[in-house]
Amino acid sequence: MPGSQFFDPQTGNSCNFGPGQEPPAGWRELKPVSDPLAGIPSGSTVAWLPGREPRLFVDPATGENRWIHGSGEEPREWLPLRASVASPPPTQVERRWYDPLTGESYVFGPDQSPPAGWKKLKPVPSPTPFLPPGLTATWIPGRGSRAYVDPDSGDVQWADPVKGAPAGWIALQLRFTSPPLTECSQEYFDPTTGESQVFRPGEEPPPRWKKLRPRPPQVPALPLGSTVTWLPGLEPVLYVDPDTGEQMWVSPPTKPPAAWIELLPPLGADGPASERPNLSYLVRSTREYGTPRDSSALFCETR
Repeated sequence: MPGSQFFDPQTGNSCNFGPGQEPPAGWRELKPVSDPLAGIPSGSTVAWLPGREPRLFVDPATGENRWIHGSGEEPREWLPLRASVASPPPTQVERRWYDPLTGESYVFGPDQSPPAGWKKLKPVPSPTPFLPPGLTATWIPGRGSRAYVDPDSGDVQWADPVKGAPAGWIALQLRFTSPPLTECSQEYFDPTTGESQVFRPGEEPPPRWKKLRPRPPQVPALPLGSTVTWLPGLEPVLYVDPDTGEQMWVSPPTKPPAAWIELLPPLGADGPASERPNLSYLVRSTREYGTPRDSSALFCETR
């Protein structure tokens, strides 16, 4: 249940799971925790004698919890309730997908859809299941366990890189940016000006804005992660069809399709374009086709 607090009835460890996460098998939902300072005016300062601080206990069977003050007797068969700083393994993230061809993985937002061919990743187990939670393991350089994924099933397994991965499995690699061809259901553009913006869930784009279709890779023939250096004035430019939202990269001196307009990248503002009172800058370029373009940046500022 997104945004709910669960606990491990075996250890008393607890964790607040966010959207898209599910607790490990066997964990139970924790009932609401009361305020240990109930009855004391808000803003008061309380000092506890060492060893006499309130202690929080939980009933493993029901999830009921209770504060014990001072030298009060601990409830029989109850466990001390401890808050976990990190999510326990294996915490399932519903939006984690992987590419079965490359092993790249990414956690997609609630308004994103993975590229075609990507598969849902199963929960990632702990690399050190033999150690108690909270301990730090130090590996010899180059000998640390590495995560591998089964391209067919999405199962994840840790293995010694020297011994190698199980037959047919590939190394699991974490992406920090969304992969090409990720469809974002919240990305819209202005068909008149070419401005674009990614809107947060619950936000509405301004009137007449249209939804953008998936963005193609800039250089589809190159492997992911490659670095490309363009000659000045010959960089590909992204254009959009004002009618359909389809996008296309065009490299000068090639001309874009008739009626297509340049797609301007999002400015990073928080709200819809119709509600952005403090746009810090807007960069536009003038281009000449058939010869290297003469670009000029026009800056404007609104207050």
